[in-house]
Amino acid sequence: MKIELIYPKWPKLKNQPEFNLPPHGPVCFAAALPKDTELSFCDENVEVLTFDDDVDLVCLSVMLTCQIPRAWEIAKQYRAIGKKVIFVEGSTPGAGDVNIFFDTSWQEGEDLTVISTGTVTYLEPLQFQQDARLSIIAWDDYRELSVFRSQHESIIYAHDDANFVDILDWGSTTGNIIVNDDMSLLEVLTYEKYYYSDKAINGDLPPGFQGLCSANGVLSSKLSDWQEW
Repeated sequence: MKIELIYPKWPKLKNQPEFNLPPHGPVCFAAALPKDTELSFCDENVEVLTFDDDVDLVCLSVMLTCQIPRAWEIAKQYRAIGKKVIFVEGSTPGAGDVNIFFDTSWQEGEDLTVISTGTVTYLEPLQFQQDARLSIIAWDDYRELSVFRSQHESIIYAHDDANFVDILDWGSTTGNIIVNDDMSLLEVLTYEKYYYSDKAINGDLPPGFQGLCSANGVLSSKLSDWQEW
């Protein structure tokens, strides 16, 4: 597999001295890849990114909140040429918390996976774009708040707890929710529908899910091998 690993640039403050932070997260991610992986790395803060269409997977690693806008731009351009994109955050358990606050700018047809070694928090107001999928791998907790109409298709994996809060929501969630510990649902004046969709049947696993461990600890690309609660 050929992977492009990218550390996005961020805007500097006016009169800020020039400096660059060491990309510790990408280094840890690269060290965990199989030895036969063909990996190229770009730190946009010190070199120009050339959008390579000869890759199987694009991985984006961000450490600062101000890197996120640029990361979305890069992901959008790669997805436009048909490439799978995943976001990777954190180098140790609990050190990679991700907060996702989408508004109606969430685009139709996007297929995005966020991988975090910490907690992922997702606020989804007025999300009902067609053919869009946001999948999550959280090695700590997953927290989701849906407000008003929200339509969400994804596979959600939480290594710890998963908490869902729906307020005045008449939307739907389609896919799989896989939790190793506790899962809670809080519904307030809500008509929420949950549809189970086994992506393993047609092999339509989101980016980043092809190598997760099954319940017996063996690497498996089949969602049906995972232990579900």
